[in-house]
Amino acid sequence: MEKGILRCLEDNGLGACAGNIFKPSALLNPQDAGYEIAQMLDDRVDQFDGLVLEHEQLYFGIDRLLDSHGISCPRDILVAASIGMGIKRSPFLSLTSVEVNPQTIGLDALELLLARVQGKSVQPKAEKNMGKLVIRRSSRR
Repeated sequence: MEKGILRCLEDNGLGACAGNIFKPSALLNPQDAGYEIAQMLDDRVDQFDGLVLEHEQLYFGIDRLLDSHGISCPRDILVAASIGMGIKRSPFLSLTSVEVNPQTIGLDALELLLARVQGKSVQPKAEKNMGKLVIRRSSRR
């Protein structure tokens, strides 16, 4: 994931932002990882005008951080998630994200596995499970 993020930053002229990638401990559940990232950002969150989270469950910790600093999304900072499943939606905030369907991905992976177990030469179809960018209130001013 990190290599993809770095390539995306570079391809879009944002290579200078590469030092602002924050990674939580690998063994944390997503919500705890969000709180850990929030602690890493605590003394510099006001330096950012936007955040892109690996997945939307990280937002729970970020939301608490923003609130503690009196920062409002989307008024003061824009937030998006690179992987979303529609978890962070509320009357107060709906999070921009690349929506994926885990059931479809799982079924396609199972079909691919079964075909290969049966000796068939089948290649995955990457475009079939491409996510869809859904722009919501968290990234609109």
